[in-house]
Amino acid sequence: ATSYHELVESFTQSVDYKNVKKIYMVMGYPYVDNPRNKIIEAIDEFQKVFNNIIMVKKQSNNPKAQREDLNFKNELMSKGINCYESLDIQNAYHDRFILFDMGNVTKAFLVSCEIGQFFSDNKEARGYINPIELSATVRNGKNILQYVKECK
Repeated sequence: ATSYHELVESFTQSVDYKNVKKIYMVMGYPYVDNPRNKIIEAIDEFQKVFNNIIMVKKQSNNPKAQREDLNFKNELMSKGINCYESLDIQNAYHDRFILFDMGNVTKAFLVSCEIGQFFSDNKEARGYINPIELSATVRNGKNILQYVKECK
């Protein structure tokens, strides 16, 4: 993929997109104050196909964490995106995930970089997205979906 449109299109081929009830995007710095952050562009493309997107920020207790631009968060919320935070997820995972919850089945993808910074200005992917079994995400007796469902 060289754009968020193509990325979303690839997800529609990987998941039963018509039955997706919720998408959880588990990121470290979704609202980072960085000119490369294209989180709004990414969400706009996802919302063309998917409803009920939830952004889960792995809450950091690090005082040197990257500076946030809360305008990103406010704009996402104005688009109907629920925004959660979780220190438990931060403590359990270094990784980022996108989870497609279809009720009885959840397809999980491991994401190597922030989704809002996935593409460079010259349309090259800065990272990768690979499917992963939920069983491979178990930490402290819970998988990433269970952690996500506990946060608000």
